[in-house]
Amino acid sequence: MQNNLRILLTIEVYPPELNGSGIATKRIAEGLASRGYNVGVICSGDSLEMQKSIENGVTVYRLSSIPVFARKNYHFSPFARSSMGKVFSDFKPDILHIADHFFVSSAANIEAKKRKIKVIGTNHFHPDNILPHSNISKESMI
Repeated sequence: MQNNLRILLTIEVYPPELNGSGIATKRIAEGLASRGYNVGVICSGDSLEMQKSIENGVTVYRLSSIPVFARKNYHFSPFARSSMGKVFSDFKPDILHIADHFFVSSAANIEAKKRKIKVIGTNHFHPDNILPHSNISKESMI
């Protein structure tokens, strides 16, 4: 079955870098692709160059990024906005699904609004999951 709907998902950390949000997003993306949808994912990469690949039927855009020193093998893309226009022009999404609230998703949300593309979101992130790995206290978040 082929579906012409083009769905673009965003997440900061995506496999092979492991966390629950990335794994959930990967399952959603590959599940949609297996049902005939054209699916793309934008995430942080592991280099200073943006990379595009096809992984299990999903077009994956790994943006230039910097390592997170507190977590081995994690990267964030604080300059994601500079790549977003290129990704959107290449993939041409009909809808954007954001799965977190970090740099990549925030930049994609701005680009989608400029292009009048509908945005939906889910939250797979809970602050309690990151607190043990940061210098932030639970009390400071209240």
